[in-house]
Amino acid sequence: MTMQTRSCTGACWFGFPTSAVNQQGPTVGDGVWIALESCDPSRPIWLGQRITD
Repeated sequence: MTMQTRSCTGACWFGFPTSAVNQQGPTVGDGVWIALESCDPSRPIWLGQRITD
């Protein structure tokens, strides 16, 4: 798997490639982007929605 990297002021983005498009939501193999505060792997930034039961 090849990981892409992007950066901007104060954050880094790590991208995992999309292998398939799924209209019903993400599944294993779908592309995922992770933002890190100050490029620190111990400080991920949550960009999604809150999920409750």
